[in-house]
Amino acid sequence: MEKVTGEVIKMNIYKSYQDYKAAVDSELQRSAEGFVKIGYLLKLARDTDILSGSGYATVTEFAEGEYNLDKTQVSRFTNINDQFSISGYSAELDSQYKGFGYAKLALMLRLPTVLNEEISPTFSKAEILEIKEEVDAERAVSDIEVMLEGEPQAREHESNMSKALYQLLHDQPDFFKEIWEIGTKPELAAQVKQKILDTLAPQGEAIHSVRVKGIGRLMICIKGLENDIKLINVRTEEKEVYGWGDIVMMLWEISDATCRTARECWEKTFGEKYPESEPQKPSKTEVAPVQPRQEEKKPVQRKQSKVTKAKTPEPEPQKEEPPLLGQKEIYDYPEVIPADMETPPVSEGQPAADVENAPETHPVEITENGENTQYEKTFRPEEESVAEEKKEVRHIITSETPRDEITEIMLEMERVLKLPDGVIIVTIRTGKW
Repeated sequence: MEKVTGEVIKMNIYKSYQDYKAAVDSELQRSAEGFVKIGYLLKLARDTDILSGSGYATVTEFAEGEYNLDKTQVSRFTNINDQFSISGYSAELDSQYKGFGYAKLALMLRLPTVLNEEISPTFSKAEILEIKEEVDAERAVSDIEVMLEGEPQAREHESNMSKALYQLLHDQPDFFKEIWEIGTKPELAAQVKQKILDTLAPQGEAIHSVRVKGIGRLMICIKGLENDIKLINVRTEEKEVYGWGDIVMMLWEISDATCRTARECWEKTFGEKYPESEPQKPSKTEVAPVQPRQEEKKPVQRKQSKVTKAKTPEPEPQKEEPPLLGQKEIYDYPEVIPADMETPPVSEGQPAADVENAPETHPVEITENGENTQYEKTFRPEEESVAEEKKEVRHIITSETPRDEITEIMLEMERVLKLPDGVIIVTIRTGKW
């Protein structure tokens, strides 16, 4: 690999390995933002000849030998410098990322840049982790799966922000209730934007993730009244910008203030029954001995998260499908089943396997390997054919073969044996192979 020359070398103020190593020692003991400079220093060792005469051939050997940093840690430091330093190759942290600290930036490495731009240092590590979990969840869904979800025709001509707000108010009925109440009070007209901000982002900032059918996850990013609201498509990494006036109009269209109650309006808007909150079960009370009176401790209010995760529908339980007409199981071919393999009883109304009329078979070939045994049998059609077309299929069945896969093998057997000169070889293995 060629060593970098030119501008990078000019930036290199370290005249010897000893000076360079002293700088690394110093940065590892400095403030939390020193990791950016550590990444820069490691990149110098990777891209220049500063390690010459040190006894280390690569930056990985140097980092592990001197600081017990493995290859993964070295990569993380250099990647952080690539993404968060000024111009991507600097000892200085870009101003928009100052105040985050190493742990947060390490998580943000795995987020799209367009999303990182909407995260401020006030977001906790746990909140950034929630955002990352949402991104990872959407990345696990293929484009084909999203297309098959379809999109409700009633909303296909609306903006993506309108669809996202519609989904948010559906998933969060409490938001809907507060927005509806704001719309029913004319005296709050001058404070509408502030009241909506207090509802959707009590701490001034928030990121709400929703999942819209046919589109995927959309993230609504709020950063105070002084900034427009951003909508980020997690799949495409596209960003849309909306003013607060547009947001207010969309919310009024969704929450019809002409209804008598917020509950009635929610049901009318979404065509569903309003979700009931689960009532708290009363705890059993026990008579306790009289104790000295103590000052009551006020309950500690937990800080509300600035991140709302998307709600996804729970998968419907799969119903066991009845067997297809003519479908056979492995037990319908008793001549290939090992003696130690249990055969299920015949269900009421289910015909037993027709062994006498089974296709012609050849003797079972048995191969033993210690405690393991392999049974192999060849099936051929009853009548020989002189047709030139031939067909041979092989299948291996073990104790770990899923039942539905065995069923598919049986269907394949029936299909192949109907072909001229069709041959299918089934291998059953017991024990560990």
